[in-house]
Amino acid sequence: MDSTVDSITQDDKVKTLSDIPGPKPKFILGNIADFSMASIHKYVAKIAQEYGSISLIKIGPKPFVIISNPDTLRSILKQRPDKFSRISTIATVFESMGLLGLFSSEGEAWKRQRQLVMPGFKPALIKAFYPTMVETSHKLSGVISRSLSDEGVNTPFNIQLLFKKFTTDITTKLAFGGDFDCLQADDTELQICLKEIMPMIDSRLKSPFPLWRYIKLPKDYAVDRAIKTVKRHLKDFIESAKVNLVAEAEPSNILESMILASDDGGNGFTEDELFGNAMTLMLAGEDTTSNTLAWTVHYLAKDLALQEEVYQEIKFNLSGGVPTWEELEKFPLTYACLQEAMRIKPVVPFMSAETLQDSVIEGYSVPQGTPLMLLINYEGHNEETFPHPDKFDPKRWLELPQDTIKSNEKASMPFGGGARICPGRALSIIEMKAALITVMSEFKFTHHNGVSTTQESVEFTLVPKNLNVNIYRRAPK
Repeated sequence: MDSTVDSITQDDKVKTLSDIPGPKPKFILGNIADFSMASIHKYVAKIAQEYGSISLIKIGPKPFVIISNPDTLRSILKQRPDKFSRISTIATVFESMGLLGLFSSEGEAWKRQRQLVMPGFKPALIKAFYPTMVETSHKLSGVISRSLSDEGVNTPFNIQLLFKKFTTDITTKLAFGGDFDCLQADDTELQICLKEIMPMIDSRLKSPFPLWRYIKLPKDYAVDRAIKTVKRHLKDFIESAKVNLVAEAEPSNILESMILASDDGGNGFTEDELFGNAMTLMLAGEDTTSNTLAWTVHYLAKDLALQEEVYQEIKFNLSGGVPTWEELEKFPLTYACLQEAMRIKPVVPFMSAETLQDSVIEGYSVPQGTPLMLLINYEGHNEETFPHPDKFDPKRWLELPQDTIKSNEKASMPFGGGARICPGRALSIIEMKAALITVMSEFKFTHHNGVSTTQESVEFTLVPKNLNVNIYRRAPK
């Protein structure tokens, strides 16, 4: 076991929680007046830089230990779910909304659900699902093309919203087996429901007190109705999936895979667990993939010379409008742009965890139940590992030995790490490659009027705000 993280014994002589360095808290409020929840990721990174690899802040009266040392982080992540867990607020919020899925479960429940979910992410199933990604990528380029006027394209275009519709379409087909066609329809019933559910998850996770458990406001009733509507749709999809499984030898999407799955005791998912995991996939797939695509376009729109190099790579290697499965590995610079976007703007800039037993972390005694903030991307901004870390430089991923690149990927950790590393990381990368290659082969992007007004906000994930671009058609190849 890593010496930076260990259990406490009676003979241990270590410093206490109060000895951990950090900014002086105010009475009752703690440090909460020093930052906004939308920019908490910047604040905790600043505290780590100022006070060292382990530091402490208080949100109200509650202490939060900030961890930034990559070795310590990996040790903690490897010891989940036995000695560390997700912060207990996550389970409280998700369970209150009926989202009994892999993301919010812990301990033996997590191990069982992980065993049942993982077959849905087998490479063979992702490959079998790829034609659906191709079809949806074609729709994406078609929607962009139809939005462009003949006179010009000076109207600002919300590319992040379009990518969100794209990933929603793919994820609903994969998770539910249904086609809501969000790309070509405004405010479908599913989109309206998601607009109620997703922000409420973020709001409740940030709330210092679970008021909704005692007093329901109109917004709480609205989210209950939205969840009920999605569950109604899911029941129909489950019935259709069962019919398909009778006719087909192999599952064609994750919902069918989850229906077929059973644990060592022969028990499969309950209907509530199917819903919880389908919604978890929606949550993970809708925001994370779309935000990374949007951040990548943001940086390429700022560097037109680099964007042209990406286009030339795509033009040289792409045989059609969307890459074939075999072509996906032929675009190293394009993929490096995605890697660099994930390094600078990770969709999850830090993870919350909790100690399940009294522990010693970097020489400090940390009691059971103490919340931790794990800065999993902190090393991604280390000057020694990534020279000029604030610069968007995708070529840094191409000019290093393969072993160093793999080491740097571990340092960046965009998909987390340890036993609970994101099971959909391979799916997400393929989805992002297909979309980015497709749109970059047909369109050129600039920031609206040449000026970037993009800002960032933590809303469960790191979201680009005011990302408005101008889009121009490229000449046919």
